Amino acid sequence: MHVKGKTIGMLLIAMMLVSLVLSGCSKGSNEEESSGNTGSKSDKVNIKIMAWTPAQNEIDVNNKAIQDYMDANPNVNITLEFLPTGYNERLLAQYASGDAPDIFFVANPDIPSYVEKDMIVPIGDRMEKDGITADQLYEASLGMYKDNIYNWAPIIQPQIMYYNKTMFDDAGVAYPTDDWTWGDLAASAGKLTKKDGNKITQYGFQADEYVRVFLSHLWSNGGETFDDPTQPTKALFDSEQGENAVQFLKDMVSTFNVSPPPGLQGGLGYREAFANQKSAIILDGAWNFSTFSAKPDLAYNVALVPAGDTHSVWSNACGWVISSQSKNKDIAWDIIKTALSGQSTSLELADYGGSDFSGFPAWKAATGDANWKPSEMIATVQRQMEYARSFDAFLDQGKWSWDIMNSGLQEIVMTDKDNKAGLSDLVKITQSDIIDKLPK
Repeated sequence: MHVKGKTIGMLLIAMMLVSLVLSGCSKGSNEEESSGNTGSKSDKVNIKIMAWTPAQNEIDVNNKAIQDYMDANPNVNITLEFLPTGYNERLLAQYASGDAPDIFFVANPDIPSYVEKDMIVPIGDRMEKDGITADQLYEASLGMYKDNIYNWAPIIQPQIMYYNKTMFDDAGVAYPTDDWTWGDLAASAGKLTKKDGNKITQYGFQADEYVRVFLSHLWSNGGETFDDPTQPTKALFDSEQGENAVQFLKDMVSTFNVSPPPGLQGGLGYREAFANQKSAIILDGAWNFSTFSAKPDLAYNVALVPAGDTHSVWSNACGWVISSQSKNKDIAWDIIKTALSGQSTSLELADYGGSDFSGFPAWKAATGDANWKPSEMIATVQRQMEYARSFDAFLDQGKWSWDIMNSGLQEIVMTDKDNKAGLSDLVKITQSDIIDKLPK
């Protein structure tokens, strides 16, 4: 019955999935959902888990956690698959065939898209029932939408400042401290910029993802992006704090000429420029340690992102969701709770603060573990976590961040457009293209 309606619904799911940047269930239409009781060995339950391919440490830790779970629950057979490419396409195909994974990996800002298409189920009630409270976890680890929790990330990756120690030493510039301001960053970037005649051979700072610098500057000076982070009705970033954040970007590129416009540096993005020692300072997520540490000639360290009136930075989190198609949601939840996002897994993904650090543990109590021995760099990330907040999470947040804001901010900076007028235009586009189209 209702074949036409089901077909249209599946097409809508397909369209939504194609639009996502990143984004699972035992078949059998008459099968009752498992109660979560693992039962006897003869009642074998098959669970599928899927994620895109992360760093090797994350693969190893998750494989071990899943094997430990199966050893403790011999009637549960789990297939954990990491896809190096085609993640979105595979997920689309499996959903279309009714064979989606029970559990899959999602970036927190993508949660609204899945919720609005009824593709994932909330886990907030399950967490409460099992005595897992929000104050036990860093807020940024939880994928929230419309006052419910859908996603639980085992680790968090806050924005951090990376700096080249050799360049600082050569220029006689003191290393950044926890009380650095945005003005200190600009002044030091000027001293770190090198020229050969009229050609700049080394920039003191580089940023291509303008929206991410804009957000931290805005928030650190008391500004806000929207009146509500998941169901906005009004954009607020055309404020004095917003204008000042745009001016900072303009100053770095044009006034002080200490940061290249996007697209310069021989085609190098800011991460590549830092890794290849073409730029002295970048702001980025705490996921670059293994990449930068693999560069034998790169002597670097990290510091807190500069402060305005206070410190405030964004944090990235990707975690595990339960598919609405799963026939074993209770067991899927137990796997997330026990294996994938448990405290021991969080600590191992963070390598107890060591060199294979993939992100900061979601559990606040994790740093009290006897084996938590953070290096100097990871201790800095730990301090940064005190000021980390989640990205806003509303439908089409990715479109707003990159198609509207990042492109718009680059245009304002590169064309020397008036700050107030430029932000006013972006607010109008945000209202018409994002807010007015949000589900009520």
